Amino acid sequence: MLRWLVGLLLVGFVALVCAFWMAGRGTPPVLTIEKPDRLVGQTGSLEVTAEAPNARFTTLTIALES
Repeated sequence: MLRWLVGLLLVGFVALVCAFWMAGRGTPPVLTIEKPDRLVGQTGSLEVTAEAPNARFTTLTIALES
């Protein structure tokens, strides 16, 4: 019985290591700030392009602070 439990834990550990390794090999999302090129005052516009590999992009939150 103990041998089965150790075997099951070993298989689970190998599966977790493989999943972690494969998740780290993915292409990260690309975030490009196109406008403004430099600092601006109280008025200005923000232009951001966000791309994700294989269109797996769900949400994007941008917070501006003054």
